[in-house]
Amino acid sequence: VESSATISQDATLSELRDLAEASGSTRVVVLAADGSPLGRVEISSSAAPGSIIKDVLLPFSAVLPLGTSLKAALVTMLQHDDAFVAVTDAGRFVGVLTLDGLHRAMRRVS
Repeated sequence: VESSATISQDATLSELRDLAEASGSTRVVVLAADGSPLGRVEISSSAAPGSIIKDVLLPFSAVLPLGTSLKAALVTMLQHDDAFVAVTDAGRFVGVLTLDGLHRAMRRVS
């Protein structure tokens, strides 16, 4: 599980761009007030002026609970055709799993 830049669903696009620039991130996870992951925002200049985060939010296609086996995580990523999924512990966001991260973990185990 990798860390990821996060931002509140109530933040502005200006705050999002500032966070992305400060963290060097190309995507930021959007969190609800309770800490659960709502989706991600890919940082680009394609957002129209005046857009708000919910206008550019890409909902997660899958969310994995912490402790999911590597095999089950891979199956989920393949089923949803998504190489960037949220990981939660009791519903709260703890990080992301990427296909590259999964591959590295699988090499360590084998």
